[in-house]
Amino acid sequence: MMLLMPSAGAVSLRHQDRPEGAWVSEDRFAVVPAGHAHETLALRDTHAHLAFYITDEALQRIEAEAGSLARVKRRTRSSALFGTTPEIKALQNLCQRAGPGQSAAVLRRISAALLVSCLLEVERAEPLPAATPRGHGAALVQEIQAFIADRAAQDI
Repeated sequence: MMLLMPSAGAVSLRHQDRPEGAWVSEDRFAVVPAGHAHETLALRDTHAHLAFYITDEALQRIEAEAGSLARVKRRTRSSALFGTTPEIKALQNLCQRAGPGQSAAVLRRISAALLVSCLLEVERAEPLPAATPRGHGAALVQEIQAFIADRAAQDI
């Protein structure tokens, strides 16, 4: 399966369950089942996302350690969107900020925590609809605010 997590802006996601496409904004993440054709496109050059590809073997290892993933598997037979919790967002930020000096073991653990947090959200929350143009507008406002805050000491 693939987890698609926008970290800045929004991503257009087209897949076999929704060929017309959908926006995935920073407040949600997408789950695309293994073997489902998909295509992603950042809506602007400044937009970014993380994509996790999880093998069946990895899911089996998680299931052996954490317990049954039957509900997660049922909910991800087709592509779906779920909300990004503050915990997920914090772990996502840690993954993206990992630099060359970051230990590979630490990054693996943070990534594992992010994956487990996403699986928990899939298990307990209801799927969300695709982002709307209004929601995308709110993401653009956040992007502009972050741009200004990052450059407050400069002439813009």
